Amino acid sequence: VEVHSVLVAADVETSHLDLARDVSDSVFMADPALIQAEFASLGTSQHRSVNFLVVHPLPRSLENVKPPVLVLDGLGAPQNIGQILRTAFHFGVTTVLASRSVWNNLGGRASRVSMGWLYFMDFHIAEPLTEGLQALKDQSIRIYAAEDHFSTAVVPHQPPGDRRWALIVGHEDTGVTAESIAFSDQCITVPQRQGESLNVAHASAICLYELSRGMNWNDEDIRARR
Repeated sequence: VEVHSVLVAADVETSHLDLARDVSDSVFMADPALIQAEFASLGTSQHRSVNFLVVHPLPRSLENVKPPVLVLDGLGAPQNIGQILRTAFHFGVTTVLASRSVWNNLGGRASRVSMGWLYFMDFHIAEPLTEGLQALKDQSIRIYAAEDHFSTAVVPHQPPGDRRWALIVGHEDTGVTAESIAFSDQCITVPQRQGESLNVAHASAICLYELSRGMNWNDEDIRARR
């Protein structure tokens, strides 16, 4: 983790100030009253501290993608992003291709909902996202796009044991973009018997489970899940 700067209260203990200086060359001080006014949240007893720590995972190059891949196309709600990442990790999907808007939403809320598992995943940012999708296709990775209005039900990826697949999930309201759909090899859906469309996190969980059912697990996968 790279720390760019640290903000501390002017009356901070010497030991804490030394710690701040150990992790960053840029240490800023502010009046305790200012910190309380700007950062304290209602309903908490921590009135003199910053209540949320936001750390981004480090983005990686697309040159060494390890499928399967979760592709996040413009999701806007951090809680949905965090929940999808948590589910993906537990189903053995630890590579994420993200649009810039998704990357910008990887804040404290997403981290908390993912229970911290996002820090055990490899993230790749693509601008535009289609460049990342083309990189996946160049590596013979089969791309699935999931939407509630598609007609083909999600089933396990074939052939059994093959890990070269990717799942695209889109924005909560507008869904997967037309550009991403154009790069997809298959459009899939979660069949429903009644009601309106599933929440994107719930639908993603079902798709991830079905697609990953035939995957082989190796010792490295098992150690990572522990």
